[in-house]
Amino acid sequence: PYINAIKIMRCLPRILNPDRKLRCIVDSTQAIIRAVEKYWENKQPKGNTTVGGDELIPLLTYVVIKANVPDICTHVYLMESFIDDKSSMEQKGYLLASLQTVLAFIGNLEESQIQE
Repeated sequence: PYINAIKIMRCLPRILNPDRKLRCIVDSTQAIIRAVEKYWENKQPKGNTTVGGDELIPLLTYVVIKANVPDICTHVYLMESFIDDKSSMEQKGYLLASLQTVLAFIGNLEESQIQE
């Protein structure tokens, strides 16, 4: 169900500009949210679907693992190094921090846990 988010995330290595890399993270996250909204579309009243941090982190973890972006930590470091102060306090900054959280979590998993 998150194939679009995975495809977008896989574009990360081809993007050279750090701000565009951040935009890629935003676009991937928006694809996750659209997939969740589509799933719940006919299952509950409109407007009742909200994807907050508690829901986003596990979904983003799934997308990152499935996307299997080579050297993703290097890309995140590049984004972190060049994000401007304004963006760091807005959506891009929040999603970058969320991605860093996901990578820290994945880094603590055993190989067998990632394969499941």
